[in-house]
Amino acid sequence: MNIIVLKGMFRAKVFAIFTVTAVLFCIILLFLPVNFIFNDTEYKVLFISEYPKGYINNKVYNDTNIPSFWKPKNFNLNCSGILEGNLNDIKQGTIKRFTSKDLPEDLDLSCEGIRSRGYYPSKPLSKLEESYPIAYARNVYNNYYTLELQFLLSYAPQNHYCFAIDKKAVAFRKQMESLAKCFDNVYITDTSYPMTSGGRNQALSSYECMKHLVTKKWNYLFILQNDDFPLKSNLEIVQILIARNGTMDIGYTNPNALIKARIDLSRKWDHKSLNFTNDSNDNNNNFNNNLLNTSMTFQKGYYPNGLPRESVDYLVNTINITTYLNQINIGRYGEDEMVWQTLFNDGFLQIPQWVHHDCLSNYYQEATYMVRYAIWTASSCKSKLFSHSLCVMGVEMLRELKDNPKFFAYKFKADQDMGAIFCYSEYIYNKTYFARSSNVNIEYYLNLPQTKYQNANKEEKAHIIENCKKEKKW
Repeated sequence: MNIIVLKGMFRAKVFAIFTVTAVLFCIILLFLPVNFIFNDTEYKVLFISEYPKGYINNKVYNDTNIPSFWKPKNFNLNCSGILEGNLNDIKQGTIKRFTSKDLPEDLDLSCEGIRSRGYYPSKPLSKLEESYPIAYARNVYNNYYTLELQFLLSYAPQNHYCFAIDKKAVAFRKQMESLAKCFDNVYITDTSYPMTSGGRNQALSSYECMKHLVTKKWNYLFILQNDDFPLKSNLEIVQILIARNGTMDIGYTNPNALIKARIDLSRKWDHKSLNFTNDSNDNNNNFNNNLLNTSMTFQKGYYPNGLPRESVDYLVNTINITTYLNQINIGRYGEDEMVWQTLFNDGFLQIPQWVHHDCLSNYYQEATYMVRYAIWTASSCKSKLFSHSLCVMGVEMLRELKDNPKFFAYKFKADQDMGAIFCYSEYIYNKTYFARSSNVNIEYYLNLPQTKYQNANKEEKAHIIENCKKEKKW
Protein backbone atom coordinates (compact mmCIF):
# COMPACT_ATOMS: atom_id res chain seq x y z
CA MET A 1 0.00 0.00 0.00
CA ASN A 2 2.82 2.37 0.94
CA ILE A 3 4.59 1.54 -2.31
CA ILE A 4 1.48 2.49 -4.26
CA VAL A 5 1.22 5.77 -2.36
CA LEU A 6 4.90 6.51 -2.98
CA LYS A 7 4.49 5.79 -6.70
CA GLY A 8 1.50 8.11 -6.82
CA MET A 9 3.42 10.85 -5.05
CA PHE A 10 6.36 10.38 -7.43
CA ARG A 11 4.11 10.63 -10.50
CA ALA A 12 2.45 13.73 -9.08
CA LYS A 13 5.84 15.39 -8.57
CA VAL A 14 6.96 14.49 -12.09
CA PHE A 15 3.73 15.87 -13.52
CA ALA A 16 4.10 19.07 -11.46
CA ILE A 17 7.69 19.57 -12.61
CA PHE A 18 6.71 18.94 -16.22
CA THR A 19 3.81 21.41 -15.98
CA VAL A 20 5.94 24.15 -14.40
CA THR A 21 8.67 23.62 -17.03
CA ALA A 22 6.15 23.82 -19.88
CA VAL A 23 4.61 27.00 -18.48
CA LEU A 24 8.04 28.62 -18.04
CA PHE A 25 8.97 27.64 -21.60
CA CYS A 26 5.81 29.26 -22.96
CA ILE A 27 6.45 32.42 -20.94
CA ILE A 28 9.99 32.64 -22.31
CA LEU A 29 8.69 32.24 -25.87
CA LEU A 30 6.31 35.14 -25.36
CA PHE A 31 9.24 37.47 -24.71
CA LEU A 32 11.50 36.19 -27.46
CA PRO A 33 11.72 38.32 -30.63
CA VAL A 34 10.10 36.79 -33.69
CA ASN A 35 13.45 36.79 -35.48
CA PHE A 36 14.82 34.42 -32.83
CA ILE A 37 12.09 31.90 -33.57
CA PHE A 38 12.63 32.25 -37.30
CA ASN A 39 16.34 31.46 -37.09
CA ASP A 40 15.51 27.79 -36.65
CA THR A 41 13.65 26.01 -39.44
CA GLU A 42 11.82 23.60 -37.14
CA TYR A 43 10.57 26.40 -34.89
CA LYS A 44 9.62 28.37 -37.98
CA VAL A 45 7.39 25.67 -39.43
CA LEU A 46 5.76 25.01 -36.05
CA PHE A 47 5.24 28.72 -35.40
CA ILE A 48 3.76 29.43 -38.81
CA SER A 49 1.51 26.39 -38.97
CA GLU A 50 -0.15 27.18 -35.63
CA TYR A 51 -0.01 30.96 -35.26
CA PRO A 52 -2.20 31.99 -38.22
CA LYS A 53 -4.92 29.42 -37.53
CA GLY A 54 -5.59 30.69 -34.04
CA TYR A 55 -5.55 34.28 -35.13
CA ILE A 56 -7.84 33.64 -38.09
CA ASN A 57 -10.50 32.14 -35.85
CA ASN A 58 -10.04 34.85 -33.22
CA LYS A 59 -11.97 37.56 -35.02
CA VAL A 60 -12.03 41.08 -33.68
CA TYR A 61 -14.81 42.19 -36.01
CA ASN A 62 -17.86 40.30 -37.20
CA ASP A 63 -20.44 42.27 -39.19
CA THR A 64 -23.49 40.28 -40.27
CA ASN A 65 -24.68 42.99 -42.68
CA ILE A 66 -22.05 42.58 -45.38
CA PRO A 67 -23.50 43.24 -48.85
CA SER A 68 -22.84 40.90 -51.75
CA PHE A 69 -20.34 41.93 -54.39
CA TRP A 70 -21.67 44.70 -56.64
CA LYS A 71 -21.98 44.14 -60.39
CA PRO A 72 -23.84 46.29 -62.94
CA LYS A 73 -27.37 45.25 -63.83
CA ASN A 74 -26.41 44.34 -67.39
CA PHE A 75 -23.71 41.90 -66.24
CA ASN A 76 -24.98 38.35 -66.80
CA LEU A 77 -21.94 36.06 -66.63
CA ASN A 78 -21.96 33.09 -64.25
CA CYS A 79 -18.78 33.91 -62.35
CA SER A 80 -18.90 30.90 -60.03
CA GLY A 81 -19.10 28.59 -63.05
CA ILE A 82 -16.23 30.40 -64.75
CA LEU A 83 -14.04 30.14 -61.65
CA GLU A 84 -14.84 26.42 -61.42
CA GLY A 85 -13.77 25.95 -65.03
CA ASN A 86 -17.22 25.29 -66.54
CA LEU A 87 -16.61 25.36 -70.29
CA ASN A 88 -20.10 26.58 -71.21
CA ASP A 89 -19.89 29.51 -68.78
CA ILE A 90 -16.41 30.38 -70.01
CA LYS A 91 -17.63 30.26 -73.61
CA GLN A 92 -20.42 32.72 -72.79
CA GLY A 93 -17.80 35.06 -71.38
CA THR A 94 -15.69 34.94 -74.54
CA ILE A 95 -18.36 35.07 -77.28
CA LYS A 96 -19.00 38.72 -76.45
CA ARG A 97 -16.67 39.92 -73.76
CA PHE A 98 -18.03 42.35 -71.19
CA THR A 99 -15.79 45.45 -71.34
CA SER A 100 -15.55 48.92 -69.82
CA LYS A 101 -17.85 50.18 -72.58
CA ASP A 102 -20.64 48.19 -70.94
CA LEU A 103 -20.20 49.93 -67.57
CA PRO A 104 -22.69 52.63 -66.53
CA GLU A 105 -21.43 56.06 -67.56
CA ASP A 106 -22.71 57.80 -64.44
CA LEU A 107 -20.58 56.02 -61.84
CA ASP A 108 -21.36 57.63 -58.49
CA LEU A 109 -18.10 58.86 -56.93
CA SER A 110 -19.59 60.21 -53.74
CA CYS A 111 -18.51 58.42 -50.55
CA GLU A 112 -21.96 56.89 -50.34
CA GLY A 113 -21.71 55.74 -53.96
CA ILE A 114 -18.24 54.22 -53.50
CA ARG A 115 -19.30 52.35 -50.37
CA SER A 116 -22.43 51.07 -52.12
CA ARG A 117 -20.20 49.12 -54.53
CA GLY A 118 -18.35 47.18 -51.85
CA TYR A 119 -17.83 46.56 -48.17
CA TYR A 120 -15.14 48.48 -46.27
CA PRO A 121 -14.83 47.24 -42.66
CA SER A 122 -14.13 49.75 -39.92
CA LYS A 123 -12.09 47.26 -37.87
CA PRO A 124 -9.57 44.50 -38.74
CA LEU A 125 -11.17 41.19 -39.64
CA SER A 126 -8.79 39.13 -37.48
CA LYS A 127 -6.07 39.56 -34.90
CA LEU A 128 -3.56 38.19 -37.38
CA GLU A 129 -4.35 40.93 -39.88
CA GLU A 130 -4.48 43.55 -37.15
CA SER A 131 -0.97 42.55 -36.05
CA TYR A 132 0.52 42.97 -39.54
CA PRO A 133 -0.60 46.11 -41.41
CA ILE A 134 0.54 46.47 -45.02
CA ALA A 135 1.35 49.63 -46.98
CA TYR A 136 0.85 50.17 -50.71
CA ALA A 137 2.68 52.68 -52.90
CA ARG A 138 1.03 52.58 -56.30
CA ASN A 139 1.78 54.67 -59.41
CA VAL A 140 -1.45 55.25 -61.34
CA TYR A 141 -2.69 57.08 -64.42
CA ASN A 142 -6.06 55.75 -65.67
CA ASN A 143 -8.94 53.22 -65.38
CA TYR A 144 -10.48 54.55 -62.17
CA TYR A 145 -13.03 51.79 -61.63
CA THR A 146 -10.47 48.99 -61.97
CA LEU A 147 -8.35 50.79 -59.39
CA GLU A 148 -11.35 51.14 -57.11
CA LEU A 149 -11.80 47.38 -57.33
CA GLN A 150 -8.12 46.75 -56.60
CA PHE A 151 -8.44 49.01 -53.57
CA LEU A 152 -11.61 47.25 -52.42
CA LEU A 153 -10.04 43.78 -52.63
CA SER A 154 -6.92 44.77 -50.69
CA TYR A 155 -8.70 47.05 -48.24
CA ALA A 156 -8.22 46.74 -44.50
CA PRO A 157 -8.59 49.65 -42.06
CA GLN A 158 -5.17 48.97 -40.54
CA ASN A 159 -3.45 49.15 -43.96
CA HIS A 160 -2.21 52.30 -45.70
CA TYR A 161 -2.63 53.20 -49.37
CA CYS A 162 -0.64 55.87 -51.20
CA PHE A 163 -1.26 56.82 -54.82
CA ALA A 164 1.21 58.75 -56.97
CA ILE A 165 -0.79 60.06 -59.93
CA ASP A 166 0.54 60.89 -63.38
CA LYS A 167 0.71 64.68 -63.62
CA LYS A 168 -0.86 64.56 -67.09
CA ALA A 169 -3.98 62.73 -65.85
CA VAL A 170 -5.91 65.75 -64.56
CA ALA A 171 -9.46 64.35 -64.81
CA PHE A 172 -8.34 61.00 -63.41
CA ARG A 173 -6.76 62.75 -60.42
CA LYS A 174 -10.13 64.24 -59.52
CA GLN A 175 -11.63 60.74 -59.52
CA MET A 176 -8.88 59.46 -57.23
CA GLU A 177 -9.32 62.46 -54.93
CA SER A 178 -12.98 61.47 -54.58
CA LEU A 179 -11.83 58.07 -53.35
CA ALA A 180 -9.18 59.46 -51.02
CA LYS A 181 -11.50 61.85 -49.20
CA CYS A 182 -13.67 58.90 -48.09
CA PHE A 183 -10.90 57.06 -46.21
CA ASP A 184 -8.43 58.19 -43.54
CA ASN A 185 -5.82 55.66 -44.66
CA VAL A 186 -5.69 56.73 -48.32
CA TYR A 187 -3.18 59.35 -49.45
CA ILE A 188 -2.31 61.11 -52.70
CA THR A 189 1.16 62.61 -53.07
CA ASP A 190 1.34 66.40 -53.24
CA THR A 191 4.20 66.23 -55.72
CA SER A 192 3.32 64.58 -59.02
CA TYR A 193 5.43 63.81 -62.07
CA PRO A 194 4.56 63.15 -65.72
CA MET A 195 5.01 59.39 -65.89
CA THR A 196 5.48 57.21 -68.96
CA SER A 197 5.01 53.49 -69.57
CA GLY A 198 8.69 53.39 -70.51
CA GLY A 199 9.66 54.17 -66.93
CA ARG A 200 10.17 57.94 -66.77
CA ASN A 201 9.51 59.29 -63.25
CA GLN A 202 8.24 55.94 -61.95
CA ALA A 203 10.82 55.63 -59.16
CA LEU A 204 10.58 59.30 -58.16
CA SER A 205 6.80 58.89 -57.87
CA SER A 206 7.12 55.78 -55.70
CA TYR A 207 9.66 57.57 -53.54
CA GLU A 208 7.14 60.36 -52.85
CA CYS A 209 4.77 57.73 -51.49
CA MET A 210 7.53 56.09 -49.47
CA LYS A 211 8.38 59.40 -47.78
CA HIS A 212 4.77 59.84 -46.76
CA LEU A 213 4.21 56.24 -45.69
CA VAL A 214 7.18 56.07 -43.30
CA THR A 215 5.17 58.34 -40.98
CA LYS A 216 2.52 55.60 -40.67
CA LYS A 217 2.40 52.28 -38.85
CA TRP A 218 2.87 49.20 -41.03
CA ASN A 219 5.15 46.15 -41.42
CA TYR A 220 5.57 45.64 -45.16
CA LEU A 221 5.35 47.76 -48.32
CA PHE A 222 4.33 46.81 -51.85
CA ILE A 223 5.57 49.11 -54.62
CA LEU A 224 3.11 48.64 -57.48
CA GLN A 225 1.93 50.13 -60.76
CA ASN A 226 -1.45 50.87 -62.30
CA ASP A 227 -2.33 47.38 -63.54
CA ASP A 228 -1.02 45.13 -60.75
CA PHE A 229 -4.21 43.30 -59.75
CA PRO A 230 -4.46 41.39 -56.43
CA LEU A 231 -4.67 37.61 -56.69
CA LYS A 232 -5.01 37.00 -52.96
CA SER A 233 -7.02 38.29 -50.03
CA ASN A 234 -5.46 40.48 -47.36
CA LEU A 235 -5.53 37.54 -44.96
CA GLU A 236 -3.64 35.30 -47.37
CA ILE A 237 -1.00 37.95 -48.06
CA VAL A 238 -0.50 38.53 -44.33
CA GLN A 239 -0.14 34.78 -43.74
CA ILE A 240 2.55 34.56 -46.41
CA LEU A 241 4.46 37.65 -45.27
CA ILE A 242 4.53 36.44 -41.67
CA ALA A 243 5.58 32.96 -42.76
CA ARG A 244 8.48 34.45 -44.71
CA ASN A 245 9.45 36.73 -41.82
CA GLY A 246 8.98 39.81 -44.01
CA THR A 247 11.37 38.62 -46.70
CA MET A 248 12.15 41.22 -49.36
CA ASP A 249 10.56 40.16 -52.65
CA ILE A 250 12.37 41.46 -55.69
CA GLY A 251 13.32 39.75 -58.94
CA TYR A 252 16.57 39.88 -60.90
CA THR A 253 17.50 39.02 -64.48
CA ASN A 254 20.81 39.23 -66.29
CA PRO A 255 21.26 42.97 -67.00
CA ASN A 256 24.40 42.86 -69.12
CA ALA A 257 22.75 43.22 -72.54
CA LEU A 258 20.64 46.21 -71.44
CA ILE A 259 22.83 48.37 -69.22
CA LYS A 260 24.25 50.56 -72.00
CA ALA A 261 20.81 51.14 -73.50
CA ARG A 262 19.13 52.04 -70.21
CA ILE A 263 21.87 53.82 -68.24
CA ASP A 264 23.96 56.85 -69.24
CA LEU A 265 27.37 55.46 -68.36
CA SER A 266 29.07 58.78 -69.16
CA ARG A 267 27.80 60.11 -65.84
CA LYS A 268 29.49 59.54 -62.50
CA TRP A 269 28.03 56.56 -60.69
CA ASP A 270 30.41 56.28 -57.74
CA HIS A 271 28.83 56.45 -54.31
CA LYS A 272 30.49 59.73 -53.40
CA SER A 273 29.21 61.55 -56.48
CA LEU A 274 25.71 60.22 -55.90
CA ASN A 275 25.60 61.87 -52.45
CA PHE A 276 24.19 58.88 -50.62
CA THR A 277 25.89 60.22 -47.49
CA ASN A 278 27.60 63.42 -46.43
CA ASP A 279 29.82 64.62 -43.59
CA SER A 280 26.86 65.94 -41.62
CA ASN A 281 25.05 62.63 -41.75
CA ASP A 282 25.03 61.04 -38.29
CA ASN A 283 25.06 57.62 -39.93
CA ASN A 284 28.11 58.32 -42.08
CA ASN A 285 30.41 56.28 -39.84
CA ASN A 286 28.36 53.18 -40.66
CA PHE A 287 29.71 53.09 -44.22
CA ASN A 288 32.95 51.69 -45.55
CA ASN A 289 34.87 54.72 -46.84
CA ASN A 290 37.12 52.48 -48.92
CA LEU A 291 34.12 51.75 -51.13
CA LEU A 292 32.99 55.37 -51.40
CA ASN A 293 34.71 55.95 -54.73
CA THR A 294 33.62 52.68 -56.32
CA SER A 295 30.88 52.74 -58.95
CA MET A 296 27.55 51.03 -58.57
CA THR A 297 26.90 47.76 -60.37
CA PHE A 298 23.65 47.99 -62.30
CA GLN A 299 21.04 45.25 -62.11
CA LYS A 300 17.64 44.66 -63.70
CA GLY A 301 14.24 43.14 -62.93
CA TYR A 302 10.52 43.86 -62.69
CA TYR A 303 9.69 47.27 -61.23
CA PRO A 304 7.16 46.20 -58.52
CA ASN A 305 8.58 44.75 -55.35
CA GLY A 306 7.85 43.99 -51.71
CA LEU A 307 9.96 45.56 -48.96
CA PRO A 308 10.03 45.08 -45.18
CA ARG A 309 9.66 48.16 -43.00
CA GLU A 310 13.34 48.31 -42.05
CA SER A 311 14.39 48.55 -45.71
CA VAL A 312 12.05 51.44 -46.47
CA ASP A 313 13.04 53.32 -43.31
CA TYR A 314 16.67 52.99 -44.36
CA LEU A 315 15.99 54.26 -47.89
CA VAL A 316 14.13 57.31 -46.61
CA ASN A 317 15.81 58.17 -43.31
CA THR A 318 19.36 56.77 -43.33
CA ILE A 319 20.62 57.42 -46.86
CA ASN A 320 19.75 59.99 -49.50
CA ILE A 321 18.75 58.44 -52.82
CA THR A 322 17.44 61.59 -54.54
CA THR A 323 20.60 62.25 -56.60
CA TYR A 324 20.64 58.62 -57.69
CA LEU A 325 16.94 58.64 -58.63
CA ASN A 326 17.22 61.87 -60.60
CA GLN A 327 20.38 60.81 -62.41
CA ILE A 328 18.91 57.50 -63.56
CA ASN A 329 15.66 59.24 -64.60
CA ILE A 330 16.50 60.56 -68.09
CA GLY A 331 13.74 58.99 -70.18
CA ARG A 332 15.42 55.85 -71.48
CA TYR A 333 13.07 52.91 -71.95
CA GLY A 334 13.09 50.52 -69.00
CA GLU A 335 15.29 52.65 -66.75
CA ASP A 336 12.82 52.14 -63.89
CA GLU A 337 13.57 48.40 -63.95
CA MET A 338 17.16 49.14 -62.94
CA VAL A 339 16.44 51.32 -59.90
CA TRP A 340 15.55 49.07 -56.95
CA GLN A 341 17.51 46.03 -58.12
CA THR A 342 20.71 48.10 -58.24
CA LEU A 343 20.16 49.60 -54.79
CA PHE A 344 19.45 46.28 -53.09
CA ASN A 345 22.50 44.69 -54.67
CA ASP A 346 24.90 47.35 -53.43
CA GLY A 347 27.56 46.20 -50.97
CA PHE A 348 28.44 49.76 -49.95
CA LEU A 349 24.94 50.86 -48.99
CA GLN A 350 23.97 47.49 -47.51
CA ILE A 351 20.29 48.36 -47.27
CA PRO A 352 18.58 45.92 -44.88
CA GLN A 353 17.94 42.65 -46.77
CA TRP A 354 20.39 43.57 -49.53
CA VAL A 355 21.54 40.66 -51.70
CA HIS A 356 25.15 39.74 -52.43
CA HIS A 357 25.80 40.11 -56.17
CA ASP A 358 27.02 36.53 -56.49
CA CYS A 359 23.66 35.20 -55.24
CA LEU A 360 21.30 37.05 -57.57
CA SER A 361 21.01 34.38 -60.25
CA ASN A 362 20.40 31.56 -57.75
CA TYR A 363 18.41 33.14 -54.93
CA TYR A 364 16.57 36.08 -56.50
CA GLN A 365 15.66 34.99 -60.00
CA GLU A 366 12.34 36.12 -61.45
CA ALA A 367 10.93 32.58 -61.53
CA THR A 368 10.64 32.66 -57.73
CA TYR A 369 9.75 36.35 -57.48
CA MET A 370 6.25 36.50 -55.99
CA VAL A 371 5.05 40.10 -56.40
CA ARG A 372 4.02 40.05 -60.06
CA TYR A 373 2.70 37.34 -62.37
CA ALA A 374 2.88 38.15 -66.08
CA ILE A 375 2.77 36.18 -69.32
CA TRP A 376 5.15 37.36 -72.03
CA THR A 377 4.83 34.55 -74.59
CA ALA A 378 1.89 34.59 -77.00
CA SER A 379 1.65 30.79 -77.05
CA SER A 380 0.97 30.76 -73.27
CA CYS A 381 -1.77 33.38 -73.47
CA LYS A 382 -5.11 31.52 -73.44
CA SER A 383 -7.19 34.68 -73.84
CA LYS A 384 -5.32 35.76 -77.00
CA LEU A 385 -5.70 39.32 -75.71
CA PHE A 386 -2.62 41.52 -75.61
CA SER A 387 -1.48 44.92 -74.43
CA HIS A 388 2.01 46.09 -75.45
CA SER A 389 2.89 42.48 -76.36
CA LEU A 390 1.89 41.32 -72.87
CA CYS A 391 -0.92 38.82 -72.27
CA VAL A 392 -4.15 40.26 -70.85
CA MET A 393 -5.96 38.00 -68.38
CA GLY A 394 -9.33 36.77 -69.68
CA VAL A 395 -12.20 34.75 -68.24
CA GLU A 396 -10.71 31.53 -69.63
CA MET A 397 -7.68 32.00 -67.34
CA LEU A 398 -9.39 32.58 -63.99
CA ARG A 399 -9.55 28.96 -62.87
CA GLU A 400 -5.78 28.68 -63.06
CA LEU A 401 -5.21 32.07 -61.44
CA LYS A 402 -6.95 30.81 -58.29
CA ASP A 403 -4.01 28.47 -57.70
CA ASN A 404 -1.27 30.88 -58.76
CA PRO A 405 1.14 31.48 -55.85
CA LYS A 406 1.99 35.06 -56.80
CA PHE A 407 0.51 38.16 -55.17
CA PHE A 408 -0.55 40.28 -58.17
CA ALA A 409 -1.37 39.63 -61.83
CA TYR A 410 -0.19 41.92 -64.59
CA LYS A 411 -2.49 42.51 -66.22
CA PHE A 412 -6.25 42.70 -66.44
CA LYS A 413 -7.60 45.35 -68.84
CA ALA A 414 -11.13 46.71 -68.52
CA ASP A 415 -11.33 47.68 -72.19
CA GLN A 416 -10.62 44.07 -73.24
CA ASP A 417 -12.26 41.86 -70.59
CA MET A 418 -14.00 43.63 -67.72
CA GLY A 419 -15.90 40.38 -67.16
CA ALA A 420 -12.68 38.71 -66.02
CA ILE A 421 -12.08 41.59 -63.60
CA PHE A 422 -15.58 41.33 -62.13
CA CYS A 423 -15.46 37.55 -61.75
CA TYR A 424 -12.05 37.39 -60.11
CA SER A 425 -12.92 40.34 -57.88
CA GLU A 426 -16.07 38.57 -56.71
CA TYR A 427 -13.99 35.48 -55.94
CA ILE A 428 -11.57 37.43 -53.69
CA TYR A 429 -14.40 39.46 -52.15
CA ASN A 430 -16.37 36.33 -51.21
CA LYS A 431 -13.26 34.64 -49.84
CA THR A 432 -12.54 37.72 -47.71
CA TYR A 433 -15.97 38.38 -46.24
CA PHE A 434 -18.03 35.22 -46.51
CA ALA A 435 -15.86 32.11 -46.72
CA ARG A 436 -13.06 33.62 -44.60
CA SER A 437 -10.96 30.89 -46.11
CA SER A 438 -7.36 30.54 -47.17
CA ASN A 439 -5.77 27.95 -49.43
CA VAL A 440 -2.22 29.20 -48.98
CA ASN A 441 0.48 26.53 -49.11
CA ILE A 442 2.82 27.90 -46.44
CA GLU A 443 5.49 25.27 -47.10
CA TYR A 444 5.85 26.53 -50.68
CA TYR A 445 6.73 30.04 -49.51
CA LEU A 446 9.04 28.80 -46.75
CA ASN A 447 11.03 26.85 -49.33
CA LEU A 448 11.50 29.74 -51.76
CA PRO A 449 15.20 30.61 -52.18
CA GLN A 450 14.61 34.25 -51.20
CA THR A 451 13.05 33.15 -47.91
CA LYS A 452 15.97 30.85 -47.13
CA TYR A 453 18.55 33.49 -48.04
CA GLN A 454 17.10 36.28 -45.92
CA ASN A 455 16.39 34.10 -42.89
CA ALA A 456 19.78 32.40 -42.77
CA ASN A 457 21.97 33.23 -39.79
CA LYS A 458 25.43 34.78 -40.23
CA GLU A 459 27.24 31.46 -40.54
CA GLU A 460 24.65 30.02 -42.93
CA LYS A 461 24.70 33.21 -45.05
CA ALA A 462 28.49 33.02 -45.42
CA HIS A 463 28.17 29.40 -46.59
CA ILE A 464 25.41 30.35 -49.03
CA ILE A 465 27.52 33.13 -50.55
CA GLU A 466 30.51 30.81 -50.99
CA ASN A 467 28.31 28.38 -52.91
CA CYS A 468 26.85 31.24 -54.95
CA LYS A 469 30.32 32.20 -56.15
CA LYS A 470 30.73 28.72 -57.60
CA GLU A 471 27.25 28.40 -59.11
CA LYS A 472 26.28 31.92 -60.26
CA LYS A 473 24.92 32.26 -63.79
CA TRP A 474 25.97 35.86 -64.39
